[in-house]
Amino acid sequence: MVTVEPARAGPNDLVVEFLSSDGSSDDQYREISVQLELPEQGIGPIDVEATRTGRGRFEIEDADLTLPGPWVLTVAAKADRFTEVAGRVEIPIGAQR
Repeated sequence: MVTVEPARAGPNDLVVEFLSSDGSSDDQYREISVQLELPEQGIGPIDVEATRTGRGRFEIEDADLTLPGPWVLTVAAKADRFTEVAGRVEIPIGAQR
């Protein structure tokens, strides 16, 4: 699950949470790699640092999403040296108010 605040052009805080099939925190991932891109503007991919802040929870503070549009967040996580999962999610970023 990914949450974005304030989801407006400019600095945004993102939270990536891994959940098991029963909805509880999935704590098997100790670190993740994250990239952001805005394909329609030819921006990225940009590597961003995520900090582990709890069980299955990672935060990215002040991600610079300077332009409105459909940003794409790509996350790759390793459970061990042989097992990696990856996913992409579109993040709609609105214009500044």
